[in-house]
Amino acid sequence: MCDQNFTPFDAKEAEKDALDASEQNPEAAESAQVQAQPEESPVTEPDFNVQEQETPTQTPKSSEQQEPAAEPRAQTPPSGGEPGPSYGGPSPYAPPYAQGGYYPPQPPRAPYPPYAPPQSGPYGAPQGGYYPPQPPQPPQPPRYPQQNPGWGSSPYRQPYYPPVQPAAPAPREKLSTGVKVFLWIVGALIGTLLIGFVSYGAYTIVTAPDDGNTISSMPVDPGPEESTPPASGESGSEPESSTPSIPVVPNTEGIRIESKTGDEKSAKEIYQSIAPSLVGIVATPRTESENAGESQGSGIIATADGYVITNAHVVLNTRNIDVKVIMHDDTEYDAVVVGYDKTTDLAVLKINAESDLVPAVFGDSEKLAVGDWVLAIGNPGGVDFSSSLTRGIVSAVNRKVGSNSENGMTYIQTDAAINPGNSGGALVNMYGQVIGINSSKIVASGYEGMGFAIPISKAKFIVDDLMASGYVQGRTRLGIRGMDVSMYEVMSGRPQGFIIDSIDEDSAFSGTDAQKNDIITALDGTEVTGLQDITNILSTHAPGDRVTVTLYRQGMRGNEITFDVTITLLEDKGETQN
Repeated sequence: MCDQNFTPFDAKEAEKDALDASEQNPEAAESAQVQAQPEESPVTEPDFNVQEQETPTQTPKSSEQQEPAAEPRAQTPPSGGEPGPSYGGPSPYAPPYAQGGYYPPQPPRAPYPPYAPPQSGPYGAPQGGYYPPQPPQPPQPPRYPQQNPGWGSSPYRQPYYPPVQPAAPAPREKLSTGVKVFLWIVGALIGTLLIGFVSYGAYTIVTAPDDGNTISSMPVDPGPEESTPPASGESGSEPESSTPSIPVVPNTEGIRIESKTGDEKSAKEIYQSIAPSLVGIVATPRTESENAGESQGSGIIATADGYVITNAHVVLNTRNIDVKVIMHDDTEYDAVVVGYDKTTDLAVLKINAESDLVPAVFGDSEKLAVGDWVLAIGNPGGVDFSSSLTRGIVSAVNRKVGSNSENGMTYIQTDAAINPGNSGGALVNMYGQVIGINSSKIVASGYEGMGFAIPISKAKFIVDDLMASGYVQGRTRLGIRGMDVSMYEVMSGRPQGFIIDSIDEDSAFSGTDAQKNDIITALDGTEVTGLQDITNILSTHAPGDRVTVTLYRQGMRGNEITFDVTITLLEDKGETQN
């Protein structure tokens, strides 16, 4: 395949020039033909690896360095009678050098592209035939990568393009120092405001004072597990008590603890004998608060005249509550709270039954041993599952359970199922005697098969006092109201303790430097974190004892002071029960 820049040879023009030359100077034409025949100029192979360079045109010289005698002319074609050229044979119109004549001077030619396969020359001339003179061409880069010509090579391969590199991201504009400081200040102010609003809201909702937080020997109670407790701070909006007209005659006899008699009984026999002595309890707060909820639990009939034992948290640690007692035969009675004790989580109710009731038989819990079989009877999940029976063994006796034992109380541990709703129900030995009062409030969180009951031998003295006077004799009180310091306030820098919200006229703090908003941080040098710690310490004292109280106060200008006052403990005769 020839270079596309070469001009095709015009045979007719060459013939005309040859005729004119022969007519004008026949001798010169013959001489030129004779000289050209023996001296055939060798064809030099082009260097395919050398890039073309633009050079001035030079006239080639013969080996003797002589100029040609005359301009090359085309040969005169043969005269008329000769036959024309045959197809594939030598053409009579070919230039003289194609017939062995003179080769005229040629300008430099561009080298053949290295990838071109062997092809025929122009007008059917074989490779290496004549190419007419061409003007010099500027050097051109190869359109395709060089490769060895030959079969199997592809001269028309697509050119290689390097992969496109992603543009580098534009650099960020740096904020000036002034803008950074401004944004930091704005962010700090917004964060401070949010923390302030959250802290104030939590403080108002969670830690608002109520009558149930009056300091006495009664521990803090988080509310019954069987219900949603009423919101704090609602005592001022409660209506006048609508306590049903139930005569409450002090019972000075109390409950009787009997020894074991006869042989052990089957679970079926025990259930049939004790079921009439067990009741369901439904307590509804007398409040308009949206957070007020119904509490459901279990109870034990203690006396034939209508005294019923249950847990204090079942009646929400208050007297100002409506209570219904549901008997084993589904008979319902209104009840009143005679008294309760937060320290031991015990309460006594009174109902006015139409006929004599069947009281439970109480046994000596001190005679229990690990491995004894016991039955738990109550209303797990509420009255819908009333009088449910579960069985287990005594896992431990006199078990201390965290803060619930800081007042000196120990408990019976059993693997019998004691669930919410079982609170206030009976733990019974295999003689059909009640030896414990179940409490789902006292639990080992995250563990199965660990239930606890208040031993009846220790509960007897509390129950007897409540039936006789409505309060536990020998309990102490301080005569103040308040709430624990919230965790939000602790995070803001206030110490843990109990905030005094109000001081009664007959309070143990009357006549001292204590005032509203002071925080009790220690009693007799022992640090306290809240009401529970205070209650546990007071349970070790008797009315009339003197105690040193450490108070923390924050002034109007932010100054902080800590000081001590000495008080004389008062006897709690039910003043702390609302």
